[in-house]
This record gives sequence, structure tokens and C-alpha cells, in this order.
Amino acid sequence: HMSNKNLKLTVGILFLIATFVFFFLSLVSMGIIHSQTVVKAHISILFLTVTGYSLIISSLPLTLKLAMNILSPASEITVACWLNFWFNIVSILFLSMFSISGIGSTWLNYILPVSSGLGLLLILPVQVDI
Repeated sequence: HMSNKNLKLTVGILFLIATFVFFFLSLVSMGIIHSQTVVKAHISILFLTVTGYSLIISSLPLTLKLAMNILSPASEITVACWLNFWFNIVSILFLSMFSISGIGSTWLNYILPVSSGLGLLLILPVQVDI
């Protein structure tokens, strides 16, 4: 059983590493960091994408547990439903961006590191019992 302080620290570290991974992914995607061959560039993009996504997804159950611990008078089902609702709303907004014609995918170079950094900024002010 992890304490709230350790949960917050772990989630913060996961978001921090994901922010750096997505930042490097953006640099590779924009051609600022060059690879020797196209194959190496594709492998770099695949590795960075999977790593960043894995870090964010692995933080979700920890964030849910932290929220349940902090909001402990509320039932776990209520907390889980609200968090799931807002995760789904954000996911729908994100995925709906792909249906806008002419928007392309350049915006992903900015939104992935910014959203990971925003997650870190949102978790930092959370007060936990020591």
C-alpha cells in the first residue's frame, strides 16, 4: 500500500518523463533531431510514441487511487465514475480533432508535450497527508 505522498510523487515522475519523451518525439517529428536513415527515424518515432503513451497510461490507475484516497468520504464508485467521465470527454475532444478536414497532424507536435506537462502542473498543487 503506497502512501498518498508516494502516489503523488510517482504520478508526477511519470508525467515528467512523459513530457520529456513527447518533447523529444516532437523534435524528431519536426526534423530538428535528425536520424541517419528513414528507418531509424521511424523506429525512433515508434519507440518514443509507445514509451510516452505507456507512461501516461500507467499513471491512470495511480491517479485514480490517489483521488480515491484524497476524497475518501466519497464512495470509490462515485470518484471512479467522475474521473472516467472526464477522461472520456477529453478523449472524445482529442479524437474529434482528427475529423476536422485540413487540420493535419502538426498540432500533435505541440499538444502531446503540453498536455503531459499540464498533467504534471495539475498534480503538483494537490495537498496530500504525509
